[in-house]
Amino acid sequence: MHLKVRILFALIILLPIHKASALDSEETSIRYENNNYNIQEILSKYIQIESLSGNEFEAGEFLKKICVENGLIVTSMGEENGNYNFAASIRPLQDKLPNIIFLNHIDIVPAGNIDKWEFPPFSGAITESEIWGRGAYDNKGVAIMQLFSIIEIAKRYSKKSMSYNVTFLPVSCEETQCEGGIKYVIDNYLDILNPEVVIGEGAPAIKGLLKKKPDLALFGISVAQKRALWIQLKLELKTSGHSSVTPLAYAHKEMVLSLNNLLKKKPKMTYNQLNVNLLKQLGQLNKGLTGFVLKHPKLFKPIIIPKLRQEPVLMALF
Repeated sequence: MHLKVRILFALIILLPIHKASALDSEETSIRYENNNYNIQEILSKYIQIESLSGNEFEAGEFLKKICVENGLIVTSMGEENGNYNFAASIRPLQDKLPNIIFLNHIDIVPAGNIDKWEFPPFSGAITESEIWGRGAYDNKGVAIMQLFSIIEIAKRYSKKSMSYNVTFLPVSCEETQCEGGIKYVIDNYLDILNPEVVIGEGAPAIKGLLKKKPDLALFGISVAQKRALWIQLKLELKTSGHSSVTPLAYAHKEMVLSLNNLLKKKPKMTYNQLNVNLLKQLGQLNKGLTGFVLKHPKLFKPIIIPKLRQEPVLMALF
């Protein structure tokens, strides 16, 4: 059964987070420790908290304090390193409204060689066009955009009748895939969260898919996950058994050549229910002959496959 939910997003501040000059600080300010801060300043503060995977407590407390101070309803779902998660909602989760959830993760990966950073990785440096630091892109920038958006939605709609809830959901341990984080939340709080739509990191936009609107960006919706592919090579060959004799053939060399040949091989394109449905949906968005062909992907497979090979991102799905 599909619930028809009217999604009246007031995402007026979903601008690229790394562009620090295009925002009106007065319109987008929020409260933190009894002071007003704009989106750049809050992101900078967040980046300055070193929240390596498994050490998310301090950064989580920072986010939670902002949510409480700005009137969101907070439900804790784990309060320790490696499993610090909480939901911050416009409406109480107990109301069981269909929930639009903005998912993000608090943890980051190590900074690596600090000498190679243009700015220190935990400086949160704000330049004329960028905000620098480990996690600015993955996933702290996204989190702060979500947070500012939900607080703005709450300001506009919290006192009005709503048929849905909107929730900010930061979790731990995404980078290392431990037992805490989103797995713990799903195992223990899925019912009370009552998700109708979950918006997370997402994939990049793809342009050029619509023939008559080549600049229109399309975003995919995740309905499956990629899996690892393991290849085992085993070689037996006769060669000299003494290091003084230069071998003409040896296992490592033959394995490298085999893998190189595999990369050169044109991959077989396979249709399944998911990617066929994707083509049909693209057919609905396109018009004319292109739309007709895409709506009948099996009939026009000889025409579609060569086109797919020109789009590596799409080709990977086949």
